[in-house]
Amino acid sequence: DRTWRVLVLDRGVLDQAHQRKLRSILEGLGFVPLAAGVFVSPQAASEEVKKQLMEANLDGAVTMVEPKRFVVGDDRAFASRIWRLDELVERQRQLISRSDKLLNVVRRAKTLTDQHKLAYNKVNFEWFRLLLEVPGLPLKLLPSDWPHLEARTMMVKLGRAVRELEEE
Repeated sequence: DRTWRVLVLDRGVLDQAHQRKLRSILEGLGFVPLAAGVFVSPQAASEEVKKQLMEANLDGAVTMVEPKRFVVGDDRAFASRIWRLDELVERQRQLISRSDKLLNVVRRAKTLTDQHKLAYNKVNFEWFRLLLEVPGLPLKLLPSDWPHLEARTMMVKLGRAVRELEEE
């Protein structure tokens, strides 16, 4: 909806335990810390934020605003910096490369060895870690070279190849 959600924690209102609870709620809703006591998200989750904050009795300790645009700066560059998207792109490219090499090895193998299984588990674990770190950003905020779909396709191919070799 092209709207940012910026949540600001009022100073000195919450003890550390309640601050941790607030942070947990916000991170679960796709917010990231921008600065001390300031969180930001492009997700259209205002009602869910309000609901969860009220349920946790934290709504009186914060202010949330929803700006439509930046007066200075660029949405995509801001998202890239805050969510470290360049780093995620690089890690996904590395995963694609490792997966492609392993896929070639598995396709040439006659049997599935413990070494193949271990390598597959390591790549798969890295894929799941990356999935947890991929922000739920709108497509317009992602880099033009976002390799997530390519990584997903590679992991599906690798999984099929490993299963086929295991069944033989």
